[in-house]
Amino acid sequence: MGPVGFSKKLVTWFHKHKEDFFFRKNRTPYTVWISEVALQQTRVGAALEPIKRFFDHFESLEALAAADEDDVIRAFQGLGYYNRARNLSRGAKALVADHGGRFPERATELEKIPSIGPYTAAAIASICFNERVPVIDGNVRRVMSRVLNLEIPVQDKKFDSEIISYLHEEIEEPGVSPGNFNEAIMQLGQKVCIKGKPLCDRCPVQNHCAAFKAGTTTTLPVMKEKKAKIDCTWRMLLIENQKGQVLFDQPEDFYFLKGHPVFPSRVELPGQHFETANYSQKKQLPVVKRHTSITHHRVSIELQTVMTGAGFSPRPASCWVDKNQVESFIAASALLKTYQQLKKQDA
Repeated sequence: MGPVGFSKKLVTWFHKHKEDFFFRKNRTPYTVWISEVALQQTRVGAALEPIKRFFDHFESLEALAAADEDDVIRAFQGLGYYNRARNLSRGAKALVADHGGRFPERATELEKIPSIGPYTAAAIASICFNERVPVIDGNVRRVMSRVLNLEIPVQDKKFDSEIISYLHEEIEEPGVSPGNFNEAIMQLGQKVCIKGKPLCDRCPVQNHCAAFKAGTTTTLPVMKEKKAKIDCTWRMLLIENQKGQVLFDQPEDFYFLKGHPVFPSRVELPGQHFETANYSQKKQLPVVKRHTSITHHRVSIELQTVMTGAGFSPRPASCWVDKNQVESFIAASALLKTYQQLKKQDA
């Protein structure tokens, strides 16, 4: 059982310091759903404008359910990989078709909806329906590793089982809103109990923190050793036709970004390669290079402009996109930055 007063101190602090985000002003299951899915992949500061744009496109669950998947993907640009947008589209359609446009009120039922996993289900159920179910994300795990002074790697199943019992007891505290408790502990992890060196002098629950008393806050949470990154080169072609349109492939089995629009590409790894197509090049212009990390890979990205002549024939799975639409089709931020670097160089 947690120390008496932990949850109430935390919620009191949250009421004084909570961020006044626009999507918190009208807390509906729909706004909580969209904002929480978006924020799982994107920092709050970077996500605010794209989230607002998404709500401008789709003001309601019904509007999202009625939209074409491609429109949802374009509106989701800047909020992470497009499979999340596809799942939002599927989820909206399922909610309208199978639930009459109403969200289930229990987390266990919400998890049956496409795009709603345990974390998002707990957020919706606690914030909108007052269900006393705790959320668990990276911020909560970091806070709880210190509060309980846990030296178990956060990736171990035992870690979550250790913190869930504590969180359930705290969220059951009489007079404590479960939604406020969940948002409070997440914000504590974002703003105070941060990675590396936490800001313990600002913590409202410092006297409840076992790691603070033991002097171990900077060594927690414990992480399993990461696998060595694989070096690879991702060569892309920016193929432009005489109409000023740019070519995109959408391969279902490419090495990166499966099922997402990409420039015609070739990924080269030690001893193997993967490519979307091998297009003949009519005129080659300078290459733009960028280095980044993608899912356990250290990637050197190369983007080269290629002008096509008459009679160029792309693959059937490809499509031409007007230049002013190109940025809305790019799924990954690393690709978008590379494209913007090329545009800046050409300007």
